[in-house]
Amino acid sequence: MILAIHRLRTERKDIFLELCSAPKNNYEHILKLVEDLKLQDAVRILNYVTYDDLVSLYKSATALVMAMYYGQTNILPLEAFALGCSVASSDVYIV
Repeated sequence: MILAIHRLRTERKDIFLELCSAPKNNYEHILKLVEDLKLQDAVRILNYVTYDDLVSLYKSATALVMAMYYGQTNILPLEAFALGCSVASSDVYIV
C-alpha cells in the first residue's frame, strides 16, 4: 500500500492513506518506508481506533482497502459496506 500511494502521488497529490493497526510486526519497517519515500504528509498511521472513530473513518473514506492474506472474512468489509464505503479486498485466502 505504501508503494502504491508513492506511485499515485506522482500524479495526484490529493491521495492519502490512513493505516489502522497495533504497533507490532512490521510497524518499524512501515515507519521507515514512509520516511524514506517522504510520504509523511500522505500517510497517517493510526494505532488503536475506537468504534466511534472507526465509523467516522468509514464515512469519510473513499474506500477500505484490505490487501492482506489473513482476515478477509472478518467484519470490517461488512461494516464499511453498511456505512456506504467502497471495499477493495484481496481474494487470496490462506488457511
